[in-house]
Amino acid sequence: MRFTLSVIFCLIALVLSLEPAHAQFGTEKAVEPDSKAHKSVDSLNELAFEVKRHDVEQALSLLNEASRLAVSSGYKKGEAINYLYEAGIYQQFGYDRKALPLFYKSLDLSKQINDTFNIARANQQIGNALIEANDFTEAEKVFKEAMKNYVVLKKRDDIVNTKNSLGLIKLEQEELLSAERYFTEALKESEQINYGYGLKKSNYNLGLLYLQADDLTRSKVYFTASLMYDIQKNDKYGLSLTKNKLSLIAARKGNYSEAIELAEASLNDAKAVSANQLIVDAIENAASVYALQGNYVRVAELQKKLISQQQQVMEQERDSALDFIDMLRQKQEEQLVFEKHALQAEQKARLTSFMLLIVGAALLVLSGLAYMWYRNYRKAELYSKELSSKNELIALNALELRELNEAVSKQNMSLEETNEMKDKLFSIISHDLRTPFSSVKSILQLVHNRKLSETDLMRYLDLVNKEMDVMMDMLNNLLVWSKAQLKGSSVDLKPLNLHQLTAETVKFAARQAEQKSISLVNTVPENALAYADKERVNFVLRNLLLNAIKFTYENGEVKISLEEAGENISIAVTDNGKGMSKENVAKLFTKQRFTSVGTAKEKGTGLGLMLSKDLINSMQGAITVESEEGKGSTFYVTLPKASLDTMYEADMLVEVN
Repeated sequence: MRFTLSVIFCLIALVLSLEPAHAQFGTEKAVEPDSKAHKSVDSLNELAFEVKRHDVEQALSLLNEASRLAVSSGYKKGEAINYLYEAGIYQQFGYDRKALPLFYKSLDLSKQINDTFNIARANQQIGNALIEANDFTEAEKVFKEAMKNYVVLKKRDDIVNTKNSLGLIKLEQEELLSAERYFTEALKESEQINYGYGLKKSNYNLGLLYLQADDLTRSKVYFTASLMYDIQKNDKYGLSLTKNKLSLIAARKGNYSEAIELAEASLNDAKAVSANQLIVDAIENAASVYALQGNYVRVAELQKKLISQQQQVMEQERDSALDFIDMLRQKQEEQLVFEKHALQAEQKARLTSFMLLIVGAALLVLSGLAYMWYRNYRKAELYSKELSSKNELIALNALELRELNEAVSKQNMSLEETNEMKDKLFSIISHDLRTPFSSVKSILQLVHNRKLSETDLMRYLDLVNKEMDVMMDMLNNLLVWSKAQLKGSSVDLKPLNLHQLTAETVKFAARQAEQKSISLVNTVPENALAYADKERVNFVLRNLLLNAIKFTYENGEVKISLEEAGENISIAVTDNGKGMSKENVAKLFTKQRFTSVGTAKEKGTGLGLMLSKDLINSMQGAITVESEEGKGSTFYVTLPKASLDTMYEADMLVEVN
């Protein structure tokens, strides 16, 4: 009996000696917590944080290794910091939805171990992600929680940064007094602790606040103070950003030469650091100033650069997104291979143990054999369930990869459509801008070479004025299209008062209507509301109203009315002008440009309706037309309807905050 027990103990010891084969994969037996493992996790995390700026793939590999070691050693602080840094990488590439759950995991782990500093860091990052998602109310809550912790820890630099973030939230909510209080406190505290970056950001944010409040003098003072820090640090990115704002201030004051000089300087600084979005902002700003000066040749040149730069930005974003997706896919595949190998090693080790126990039990006693068979059968069943769970995880990851591929395909389709529209606009510009410029040049040569009577001179000047109207219309349409493409997804949908909007449109078109003695009638109710982007709807209504005036005879009438249909609301622009044939109606809103002269021989570009359709579609709306030749036309703009209750609730929410 003693011999039998000795054999059994020897077999058990042999089985236990196989356990390290399990532990090396981190699947069964956890490594006991020790300071050496903790130091390794901390070193890997910090090294990943340093290299992420220039090698994201290496950073993710280091974080993956640190995560495995932190989990196996039970080091929750290292695991929390690991989640924080990994989420930061996803946020860096615009994957906020993937980053946010990791930030919350980091927060939860930090709370479990009562790590006040990393609780504050996690809340601060969560706040930044919520700002990107436009959830300002929740962002304000977590930033305030972070600041409480920083105050306890006396982290004055972080307190300054948090106050600046809270001020930006209030600025977005248009609560200017609260924003001013946060920015001013941040500025004073930065001066007390000689925190240079805090001084720069506080001055810059105060400049933004007073620019929004139209206090141009104070805005310039604070932007200039921020600029001094950027000059001292030779921060080209900051220099470009601040000079662009100072250019806007100079333009608003009418100092166009200074505005252009600052805009050009901003563009040069942005190019020096290849900051594509800043390059776009500087070009757009310079084009606006040249337009105010009436230098439309320079505006056209800048618009070409703007469209080229926009295409470059989109291509770089697409390439970056594709590279990052490929890298994530590779990392997921490596993780799956690792887990598969771990499972196979575990099964192999367990199988070896199982066979040894079976052989030993067979040599000892029949009852021991039966018992060991039963125990290992239960283990095999458990491993089968684990394998099934891993297969489900593999299937889930495959589904995520498929969804990512579909997203990339949609993005490629959007880029192709944008390129097609860009090519079409270039074709129109190269043809249509040449014609009016040639006409203007010919008229000016005629005026220069011949002595004309006052009547002839006024007639030629009227022709020049009409040609310039055509060119201005084309450039304005092109500017609106470029701006919509640059801000693509940022459609600002909110409840709009359609009566006020149409009244502004009627006021805008009053001069053109008066020239043809046309009556403008606005019957839109005062309480009519719709969910839409004000700037885009305003552009569409102006185009439709000016088109109606263009194709209406003298002493005619153009009417703006409203129709409701369920959850939608339609603005109708009706004229009693020349109308259109069915053939011409079919040519509207297509990808082929269509234009015709008005009742007073007014010319058009054919761009207005093309761009109007794109803008209305971006707001989930629709634009249609009914027309009869000789009787007039009605254009309908259909948008989602909003209610007074919705607008009241939105106003109350702003007051509470």
